[in-house]
Amino acid sequence: MTTAPYRPTIRTQADLPAMWRTLMTPLGFARRRLYLTFVLGDGCAVPHLTELDDLPEQPGDLAVDNLMAMCAALLENSLTEGSRPVLLLARPGAARLTDSDRAWGTALLAAAEAHRVPLWPVHVAGDDDVVVLAPGDLAA
Repeated sequence: MTTAPYRPTIRTQADLPAMWRTLMTPLGFARRRLYLTFVLGDGCAVPHLTELDDLPEQPGDLAVDNLMAMCAALLENSLTEGSRPVLLLARPGAARLTDSDRAWGTALLAAAEAHRVPLWPVHVAGDDDVVVLAPGDLAA
């Protein structure tokens, strides 16, 4: 017997932590990863999750730029109008925001702006929780 894929409806950024908690349960990560999916214009999440594994502690500008260039191409050529990527940075340890999390968030946001990618807020998952990486956190 098969089950239908999990397809949450995302209307506001407040819906995102619940989606990430459901997708990542049980929480706990051995190494740093970045997860990517898209929310379509109607609010339905795409039932496909891309995982980028073994990320370094600090982001590389070229890798982050290439990721956002790919997102821009998908938004322009393949996905419905109003679609947006959603990202989760997962790593070992408590979900307290670290300098590394802030560096990743800053790099992802800058690359998204450079490629005109309308990015939902980035979230961080640790071993105990999922938290939003809000713009105010990036300035800290």
